[in-house]
Amino acid sequence: MIEHNLDRLEPFLSRIAEALSSRERKGLLTKIGQSLRRSNSARIAANVQPDGTAMVGRRPRPGSSKRGKMFRQLRQARILKVRATADQVSIGFVGQAQQVAQVHHFGQEDEVGRTRDGRTIRARYVARQLLGFHADDEAQTFEAIEKHLSRDR
Repeated sequence: MIEHNLDRLEPFLSRIAEALSSRERKGLLTKIGQSLRRSNSARIAANVQPDGTAMVGRRPRPGSSKRGKMFRQLRQARILKVRATADQVSIGFVGQAQQVAQVHHFGQEDEVGRTRDGRTIRARYVARQLLGFHADDEAQTFEAIEKHLSRDR
């Protein structure tokens, strides 16, 4: 999902990676991933897509005027995980949240319940891009790299 916007960072990061041991690279990529997770989580909480546009709001539910925040569970660190190796970092959802996030991210159809006679109720969701790489994330990535490289050794 995020890879297409990292073209400018790749040459810079590859030069740094050559100078670090695999353990140091994994530590650096973990810090970068945590920074990206925080920024994506904040965007999800603010209902803003990575390109800066607002997410489409929820449809009104019949018989209810109460509307809670969207994606409260998805933005938690125990659900939105960072996985880092010496060569790559990935940010993604785990468990059942992965299915929910995929349906919302790509605007797919999903089961929302059952009728009294047992038939499945399905709904098509509007695409709301949850994870992505914003221009501010590039600055945060450089900041995480600088912080990692400037720490006392």
